[in-house]
Amino acid sequence: MPAVDVVIDRVVAPMVYRILFRPGMLDPDYAPTLMDTTLTELTPSPRRPCRPRRKAG
Repeated sequence: MPAVDVVIDRVVAPMVYRILFRPGMLDPDYAPTLMDTTLTELTPSPRRPCRPRRKAG
């Protein structure tokens, strides 16, 4: 599932990296920001409704 891979790459991996290699205070907004960004990229943008075509003549 591509969406699972995207979440792991964009959310889980950065969190693990911060915990393992950048110990210290984690900003409480870090994880929600990662999730918001990831979900925004995964959510398709709404399409404009199509107008019916006019008949020629």
